[in-house]
Amino acid sequence: QYFKFQDIYARLYINRAVNTFRSKFRRVLGQQRPMLIRVFQGFGVFLLLSILMFSPFLLFSAVNPFFSARNLESARTAIVLDVDGTEFPLYERTVNIPERTTNESDLNSILALYGIMSDLSPQSRAFATVFS
Repeated sequence: QYFKFQDIYARLYINRAVNTFRSKFRRVLGQQRPMLIRVFQGFGVFLLLSILMFSPFLLFSAVNPFFSARNLESARTAIVLDVDGTEFPLYERTVNIPERTTNESDLNSILALYGIMSDLSPQSRAFATVFS
């Protein structure tokens, strides 16, 4: 296939623009860059990638100074049948959640209320003792 003159002129213009851009750097293509510039560019890219990777962990974790625990007081579940704008309640349940307790007997009674076994193994008791 033959080139059109417009394509040739377009490629010449692009090459001239690239050469003009390269001449403004005042260094020859392939010339070694100074050590300080290489170190700062490498450290900057590493720092940017580290911030992008670890900022969600810090933002949404308990380490965040703006984090405050949300204390639930109650929970509500409802199943409603909606027919032409008229709602028919089928099921509704509201549970009041007790305050946090640190007493082990209170915790066992809450767990027994929901049918959860609270037997702790000796290893997990030792773990709780060491880190509490």
